[in-house]
Amino acid sequence: MKNYTNYFFLTILGLLSWGAVSAHALWIESSPIAAKNKAHQVKIFYGEYATNEIESIDKWYSDVKDFKIILTSPSNKQIELSKSISGDHFESTFTPTEDGMYTLSVVHVAKDLGGTTKYEFSSTALVSVGDTNAALLNLPFCIQVQPKVHENGQMIEAVVLQDGKPVPDADLLVMSQEGWSKTFKADANGKVSFPAIWKGIYVLEAAVNKAESGQWHNKSYSKVWQGTTSSIIVQ
Repeated sequence: MKNYTNYFFLTILGLLSWGAVSAHALWIESSPIAAKNKAHQVKIFYGEYATNEIESIDKWYSDVKDFKIILTSPSNKQIELSKSISGDHFESTFTPTEDGMYTLSVVHVAKDLGGTTKYEFSSTALVSVGDTNAALLNLPFCIQVQPKVHENGQMIEAVVLQDGKPVPDADLLVMSQEGWSKTFKADANGKVSFPAIWKGIYVLEAAVNKAESGQWHNKSYSKVWQGTTSSIIVQ
């Protein structure tokens, strides 16, 4: 009985540890509208948006704080942006030099495993300069929303993508800064529609688990967790 009790305790502890990691996410906040030749601000946070938990940099999981933020220009040029710590988050800036859609993206695989799970944190933000024609993003896992400031009360559309292809029946968690959150099911084309009930910043989050095994930093893993986010502004 004692062995069973110890096993049960360790199992619960393991599940709680896994949940503490998987419940957290990294997300980018940036205005979806920018002006050519003017500096544009970008912020990157880590925590649990639904419960207003923003982790201080020293509490970010594993080496997630070492992420790289990549800017892709309308002409498909990619550069790594520099970043700096600002309190409980990172900040960065870029100056658009052409019209079109800019993509801010982070894809970071944590150095440490969670048990036997490898964790991949990602986030995207689209920024529009002048007229844009947004094609589907070709990233490992992402959420795409039209780059604009949304109006309170309107329906918002998002699409969940994996390697540039829609993810049918994906679960999309929508969280507002007012504390409201709800999970929506994507259709066969990976699309989700949801109402903008309150003003402010919303964070959208999706996650998938893949059965995959291999070695990562000399440790064996048997599963890959991919978590991705995007944020929108409602006025």
